[in-house]
Formats: sequence, C-alpha cells, structure tokens
Amino acid sequence: MAALAAAKNNLVKGMAPMEGLLKDLLDKDYINQEIYDRIKADEDLEHHFKKKKAKKTSAKKTVKTSTSKEERNDEEFDSCRCSARKWEAEGGLGYDSIQCSSCKKIPAEEAEKVMEEFKGKMDEEQLARLPDYLEKYDGCFCKNHLKQDFFMPNGWWLGKVNEPRPEKPMLPKGSFKDGYQEEYKEHRWMYAEDGNKNERLSNRGRKPKELAIEDDEVEQVEAVDEVEQVEAVDEVEDVEEDGDDGAGTGLKPKENPEPEEEEDHEEKPYIVEGIQYSLMWDEDDKEWCVTTDDGGMIGWPEDDGEGNIRFIDDEEEEAHRKRVEEKE
Repeated sequence: MAALAAAKNNLVKGMAPMEGLLKDLLDKDYINQEIYDRIKADEDLEHHFKKKKAKKTSAKKTVKTSTSKEERNDEEFDSCRCSARKWEAEGGLGYDSIQCSSCKKIPAEEAEKVMEEFKGKMDEEQLARLPDYLEKYDGCFCKNHLKQDFFMPNGWWLGKVNEPRPEKPMLPKGSFKDGYQEEYKEHRWMYAEDGNKNERLSNRGRKPKELAIEDDEVEQVEAVDEVEQVEAVDEVEDVEEDGDDGAGTGLKPKENPEPEEEEDHEEKPYIVEGIQYSLMWDEDDKEWCVTTDDGGMIGWPEDDGEGNIRFIDDEEEEAHRKRVEEKE
C-alpha cells in the first residue's frame, strides 16, 4: 500500500499512470529491472502505458454580428474579394454597392481550367467566343460569378461594384441550369440617380400611365362629352315617344354583361421546404415572383405543382439551401 501511495503522489506530469507506478516500484526495490522490462515488453499490457491524449480546449466561438444591408452598401471596395455587385434588396428595391463576399477569386491563369468544366453547357456561339473572353478576363470574379458573367447574354447583369452601376439593371430570364434567354426583367435601385429614395411599387403592380392632356384639350374633351350626353338623352326621348321597345326593328335592348371576375393578385405566402417566402405579382411581365420577407426577388414559382422555385441564379439557390439547413 505504501508503494501505491508513493506512486500516486509522485506521478511525473505527462507520464502514463502505470508507467509512474512501475518507476516507483523499481526505485523502492519491490521489483527488479528484469521484471520491469518484462512488464513493459508484454504486448497484452502495453495499453496500460500509453499516454492519455490531452483534450483540446476549443476557443469560444465569437458570435459574428451581421451588419445591415445599408452598412454593407457603404463599405469600401475590397480588392481581395470578388468584384461582382450583388443584388440585395429591401421592399423590392436593390442596394447598388454591395460586393460579393467570396475571397476565392479565380486568377486569370486558372480561368480556362475552370471554364473547361462548363463546356458541356456551351453552344457553338459560346464555344467560339470563349478564347476571347478568357483573354480579356482579369481575375476579378469568384467561380460562381465567372460562369454567370460568361453565360449571361450581356455579362453579369449587375456589373462590378468598383464600376458605375447599370441605371436599368436587366436580369435575363432563365437560369444557368436551364440556359438564359434574350428576355429581361427590369429591377429598380433603392436610390435614384439624384440620390432620392425610390418608392416601392404596389403589390398589385404599376398604375396605368395617365394621358398627359393640356388645359385647352381638357376643355375640348369636356365639350365633346356634353354633346355626346345630349345626343344620348335625345335618342332615349325618341324611343319613349314612339313607344318602341325595339321589336320589329331588328334591335334588341342591351343586356347588362356580367362583370368579369378579377384575378386575385394580392401578395400571398409561398412555403418551400419549410421556408416561407411570398408570391408577388409582376404587372409588367404578368407573372408571379417569389420574394423574401424584405421584398427581394429570388426567382419564380415552378409550374410542376410541387411548390418549387426556379431561382434567379445559383447564389439564390445556395442561399435557400442554407436557410433549410439552419432550420433543421
């Protein structure tokens, strides 16, 4: 017992417990060197002499405070990140100076290798212009925006954040997966060229443009209306005097047409994989769009009856996947 107590009190730091015990037994002549060596050489006992691995103490994760879109829009250009301007919106209106967050830019010398991966999606025209595109590429984009810049009809639709914004951002319809079309959907910036904030359009779409009529034209229109009203009254009086209800004249009294039911274009919820979005009606293109809570458009509802989304681009699809993972 004395040997065990001594071993317990004299364990060498970092040494396996049984190793320390054997050392103390040997020092106090309870065992000799031959027995010590035989015990250490026994394969069935060697696991007693392995050092325990120290537990890794992980540093506390610092909670990253997410900056607002307004603050990100005011950030300075970062040359270490992808230069693509991102579409980040609130209330359907986009900020014009939010930079892609990816630091994995594709250098010019590696772009050809990266684009080789997408040759199967290229048509003859795209294959023909690929060499010229690669020659002009300066290594400014991440992989996602590199392919988007090449495949979109007029390049990445929002341009580079360190260059002037397109005043009418036109997103081509379609997707990288299904191909882009030469049809476009106009988006609107949060702030106009003069710095004033743009107004959000109604969910029911834009109001029809009113005809611009000069003051003298208004008087003429009102005069014409009065003449037409008088003529209409005279016709009614003639019919009453004749007592003719239209019989025998081949004319039938006009029937009041039933009012056509107006399609409901109010905003409505749209749930995909447990994530709630909204459906908003685009009066210009006569189609439904899928938007986030802040009104930013991410795509269109699929017509497959399963409640899926045809995303604007791979970035929006990836953002949706992250929302699903976070929910799980």
